[in-house]
Parts: sequence; C-alpha cells; structure tokens
Amino acid sequence: MRDDEAFGLGLKNLTVSLSDANALWHEAYEEEAEAIRQALGDTVIDIQHVGSTSIPSIKAKPIIDIMVGIRYFADGPACVGAMESIGYDYAGTDLVPDDHIFGRGIKGRRGRISCMSWNITARTGTACWHFAMRCAPIPISPAPMSS
Repeated sequence: MRDDEAFGLGLKNLTVSLSDANALWHEAYEEEAEAIRQALGDTVIDIQHVGSTSIPSIKAKPIIDIMVGIRYFADGPACVGAMESIGYDYAGTDLVPDDHIFGRGIKGRRGRISCMSWNITARTGTACWHFAMRCAPIPISPAPMSS
C-alpha cells in the first residue's frame, strides 16, 4: 500500500462507500503484511487479511483491514513506534476492546490494523470465516421486504 491510489484504495473521512471488487487489493494486503512483518519482527504470530476487501468478487469499502496476532495484549504498546515507522497512526484501545487499533491515512482512510492477543478464540473464528469466504464466496442478495 505504498502507492494507495494505484490499488484503488482510500475513503475520505466521515464517508462510507463501496467500490467494485479490485484484484489489486490482495496484492496491496500482501505488500502491507510484509511491511508489518518486517517492522514488528518476532512480535507477530500471524497476519490475516480480513474485512470486505479480502473477499474476491464482492463490493467493498476500499480500506484494507488487517488482523495482526501478537502473544499478549500487553505487548501492543511496544508495537506503536514500529507501526508509526511504516505510516500508521496509533488510535489506542478505546475503539475496540482488546484490540490495539492502527490507522493509515488521516485525510483519507486507506488501511486499518487490529493488533490483538492471538489466543482469543473469537479472533481465530473471524480469520477462519474470512478464509472460507475467500475460497468460496456466498452470493448475497437483499432480504425480501415484508409488508
């Protein structure tokens, strides 16, 4: 995500919109995951591409959401300097309990990182669900309106 516009990424603050699926989003994730691995080193247990851009062929908000697993939640503050060095701002832990949140792109949101203890069962379930959706996305249609 070093060149976000080339990947079709970014939303203005306080806006939400969906974009058509973009095959380059996976490449943007791969580049970002490698930068995170290099920056955080052995602190990282696993990195997963989550959120709507991880599911091929569906419309998505053009922001790469990444889940970074670390051993202990208490290790999160030690990640701040390294994440800032690759362009992320630390948003703290108040937004999502048990997650250290990092964002990329103050004027236009381009990426969001949730950095959390990897031993939380729900996190593993989220990663498995996204993996399944990437392998065989389920067509989603609107629910019928009842009168």
